[in-house]
Amino acid sequence: MVDQTPRYVRVQNAANEWEGLTQDRRNHWTNAAYTVAIDEHSAVTIRAAQPIQRIQLEWAADFTGPWLFLGDAFERAYGDLHFAPLDEERICHWSMATRQGALTRCFGVAVQPNALCAWQATAASVTLWLDVRNGTDPLDLHGRVLDCCTLVLREYPETDTDYSMLHAFARAMCPISRHSDEPIIGINDWYYAYGANTADLIIQNAQLAAALADGLGVKPWVLIDDGWESAYDSQTEYNGGPWQTGNDKFGDMGSVAQQIKAAGAQAGLWFRPLLVQSAATKTMVLHRDQDNLFLDPSHPAVRKQVTADIQRFTEWGFKMIKHDFTTYDIFGLQGVAMGLNYFAQPTHFYDKTKTTAEIINQFYAAIRQAAGAALIIGCNTISHLSAGVFDIMRVGDDTSGRHYQRTRSRGVNSLAFRLAQNDVFYQADGDCVGISDMIPWVENRKWLQVLAQTKTPLFISCDPTGLTAEMQADIRQAFAQRMQAQQDGGSVPAGLAAGLYPTRWQNPTTGQVTDFAWFDTPRQFYASFPYY
Repeated sequence: MVDQTPRYVRVQNAANEWEGLTQDRRNHWTNAAYTVAIDEHSAVTIRAAQPIQRIQLEWAADFTGPWLFLGDAFERAYGDLHFAPLDEERICHWSMATRQGALTRCFGVAVQPNALCAWQATAASVTLWLDVRNGTDPLDLHGRVLDCCTLVLREYPETDTDYSMLHAFARAMCPISRHSDEPIIGINDWYYAYGANTADLIIQNAQLAAALADGLGVKPWVLIDDGWESAYDSQTEYNGGPWQTGNDKFGDMGSVAQQIKAAGAQAGLWFRPLLVQSAATKTMVLHRDQDNLFLDPSHPAVRKQVTADIQRFTEWGFKMIKHDFTTYDIFGLQGVAMGLNYFAQPTHFYDKTKTTAEIINQFYAAIRQAAGAALIIGCNTISHLSAGVFDIMRVGDDTSGRHYQRTRSRGVNSLAFRLAQNDVFYQADGDCVGISDMIPWVENRKWLQVLAQTKTPLFISCDPTGLTAEMQADIRQAFAQRMQAQQDGGSVPAGLAAGLYPTRWQNPTTGQVTDFAWFDTPRQFYASFPYY
């Protein structure tokens, strides 16, 4: 079994020095300034008489032999999730699964912790790093006891498969989840329009979506992505606020939402809440990049502004809100680029009393409350802090309407290795099927089929007038398969221990097996990895 008691506990003080703590009783470590405790429910707490930056907990381990390791991603995945041999430098955000043969040991924390948590391993140890800073500043707790996280350490029997083990572990980390039981099918314009969307295009999308979903007993979604906002600028690529009106391509957004509804679909809307070009006060700004201002989510006025934006969207008639870029806008980095320092530059929050994780938890909770009954999609949001808060989360970086290589990397890999979190943390959105002449339909159809067979959101992105009869038939069938997956639970990867892209998928309920060839023979040549 996994040992619940660390062998070492250390604390990093404001001077960047690591202070060792002495264990004076079971699961209780202390020195003159700091006390770390683990209670009977595995909750890790700290009392600190001096400012604090990080906590280190280290367990003894024996990973000699052919152990394989799988770590989760900080926010979205970037085509790099896989079981791999021991890499002592690898950072596993939030959780880590280790496997030798059929024996699996899992190390994680419960969702919505108040610290940024990451695991690392050596052949003889497992380390958990808890970042409890306030941005890049040490945190002064001012006498309060900080509930950092709750440890979730599990061992699974030899009968468990890769997927069932990860699914059970996800449930252990998130015993009470929030997700919509409604099947999500529909159209998102991004991977066809790439910002060159219009109200007319969106209404055509709504008519197409309604026709493709006809007879399935559910209204499809039409999600308006980036490009509708009043300050949108394709030349400078500015895609931030204000969010009070649509631009000349859209006009009255309430009218657009009503036209989507009249066409037989449900309306959704994308926005980037923390990017602006002006702010009421300087204290609302966390970072500045030339004319771009990135708002501080710890500031009450910022949360009030974001809340008002979301409430305005719902009043217009949008029942699904997709918020994007918040991880990048806070940390200055995408999750794939993060080390254990997390931030790209010195970051000083307006609210000095909370950890970074507490600030983001508070921000996410404000978004959730403002949305009311509307569904929330988190994109570029932090997985472990989104779980139990948002209905849907994009589990991978962007797929593509131009390059199948990117869809395979960001789509197939992310879906396969995060599918175990679906309907536990949230609905796991693997991202759109970007349909265009630039990707052969025989390739895109594979991504469409695997999405359809899983009980996850299924969005397509296409020119409404550009679908062939074959494409329309395949999409109708895929939408119907997605509805069936809602009843029978859908397919899951039959094995995850080898490679980035599982080829065999199986429905545990029906026993149906589908094999996918993710690479052509001979394999296609790519000179570089595409941006979009």
